[in-house]
Amino acid sequence: MTEPRVSVIIPAWNASAHIERALASVHAQAVVPPPQVIVVDDASTDDTVARVRRADPDATILRHERNLGPAAARNRGLTAASAEFIAFLDADDLWPTGKLTMQLSILAGEPAVDIVTGRTRWFRDESELAAEDPHGQASRDIRNFGNTLIRRRAFTQVGLLDERLRYSEDQDWFLRADEAGLVVHRIPQITLYYRMHAGNMTRGMDAVALGIPRTLHRAIQRRRRAAARHKTDGES
Repeated sequence: MTEPRVSVIIPAWNASAHIERALASVHAQAVVPPPQVIVVDDASTDDTVARVRRADPDATILRHERNLGPAAARNRGLTAASAEFIAFLDADDLWPTGKLTMQLSILAGEPAVDIVTGRTRWFRDESELAAEDPHGQASRDIRNFGNTLIRRRAFTQVGLLDERLRYSEDQDWFLRADEAGLVVHRIPQITLYYRMHAGNMTRGMDAVALGIPRTLHRAIQRRRRAAARHKTDGES
């Protein structure tokens, strides 16, 4: 069997309402060979696992005995990933058709690029996605794991996600990627449909509750320490 070029990691917690649609959007990508799909069940109490097995019998399912949060789930998936390129998708979100093809073509053609990121479009009902958005007016250019495709080597350079963070673990990782000098290529196309619903983990939370100021403060501290080390090295 040909080794997959892309490993798709899907953290899932009580995701039975949406995970089958998420999986369908992965398999609609039509990349060859098909991606390796890894679902990390973060101690769900519903029938998430049964739905995954029904929707994708070939998916690798990893289970946590207790809920550890999305950072730990993504890290667990990374330990099982075998492909050269890594993609993440939350269990309640969707990928537009062609997302992986677009991003793979860039990574294949530009060896220096580590991360390809696109735009995110929010939606509440899938019927909204039938309306075209040629100018990206309903989307935003922000970095999150769902709209990116990442070379595996990036996690060797940057490290894994910080499992102490229940929220903003993706922004923390991207800040560390910037500090490590990783090359990011942004494309104008939408590469993630982000579902808004009552069960969103971050629904109704402000920036402080999400830990964003703390994440930025830690990034500033790291850069100050790096600058101090550079100064010391220059004086020695």
